[in-house]
Amino acid sequence: MLATLAAFLMPLLGTLIEATNKIMGMLGGPLLGVFLLGMLTRRTNARGALLGAFAGSMLLAYVVFETEVSFLWYAVIGCAVTMLLGYLFSLATGVPPPETTQELVLTGRRPPPAPDDATSP
Repeated sequence: MLATLAAFLMPLLGTLIEATNKIMGMLGGPLLGVFLLGMLTRRTNARGALLGAFAGSMLLAYVVFETEVSFLWYAVIGCAVTMLLGYLFSLATGVPPPETTQELVLTGRRPPPAPDDATSP
């Protein structure tokens, strides 16, 4: 049934290249946004990132089917909206404790080296 339903929706997606880029943009943009949120920010939590991805996907579905924006911009729009709303939702729902994000976030600072047990007397 799903394959038949998808076949009826194919004329809405355009040519094969457009359809591929629309689908990949709709999935890849929010996914990249969640990845970058987790990698670049310390204040992002799981609830905020998922809410941001959901909101970014819904806005992107509107952009894909209701506007004349080029399909080359879908991933950029999805990533930007997901990052912005995910960060704002994370601030609203609470900041994770610093010890849970210490080793997970790209900060440019290295943690102090752990003492090596093999060289101690």
